[in-house]
Amino acid sequence: MAGYISSLDDRFLSFERIAKLLILERPDLKKKQVLDSLKHALFAGDFESSENTPETDGMDLNQLRILHPQPLAEISNDEFVPTARPCKYYGVDRYQVALILYHKEGLPEPLDDWERFFGPAADPFHRPLMYRHLSNIPIKSYPKSGQKILGKIFISKSRLRDWMLLKGFALPSFLNSFPTASDNPEDAAAPGKGRPRNPRWDDIKDLVQQVADSNPDMLHKNIAHRVHKTVRQKYPHEKIPAENTILRKVGTLLKD
Repeated sequence: MAGYISSLDDRFLSFERIAKLLILERPDLKKKQVLDSLKHALFAGDFESSENTPETDGMDLNQLRILHPQPLAEISNDEFVPTARPCKYYGVDRYQVALILYHKEGLPEPLDDWERFFGPAADPFHRPLMYRHLSNIPIKSYPKSGQKILGKIFISKSRLRDWMLLKGFALPSFLNSFPTASDNPEDAAAPGKGRPRNPRWDDIKDLVQQVADSNPDMLHKNIAHRVHKTVRQKYPHEKIPAENTILRKVGTLLKD
């Protein structure tokens, strides 16, 4: 699916922007180190998803996006076609990113190394080998054109946040304060003195126990993230406790 990402759209960040924001909070990091981590995750398949979460404007928050010239086939012969090619933000997977890099001469040199994966005789069964090499080759070994393309890949904050929580990485401030569907001033949280009890706490307690039993070594923050995501999908139109609220209660719920 194609669309337009405004510079004012707070739902998305480019890989380059993520790197710039992270090094502000982590002076020990360098921009290329962050970009290399994101590039590695991309080709390792960490950002691949079969789930669709379209917004009201049709933008799927689970898809990576990249600005690419609009194919002439998409433009009607009856339309005016300017010399400057119109561009759109297309949803892409790791193969499509690799294909763009190949055609833009953005893959690590020599380019002949990659013919077996993209040439006329390319075998799809060889792609896992290609992904492994692309993920493990340092970004500094990619030509400047390739680094520029990778830096301009867009990812939604919600997708990036899910990935960082899954990996057990500390969330930066620009993701820690990112609102979820259940975050609201009223915060349908755990019951306290004089506060009504949210009816979904029974579901949450059961899910916390199930996830913990199935994954004894899972961190509490990852348990909270998985449980919150499951409950939010099951009850999309209800107010549910925020993820941070569930996290604060995980220890207590496991003791009950």
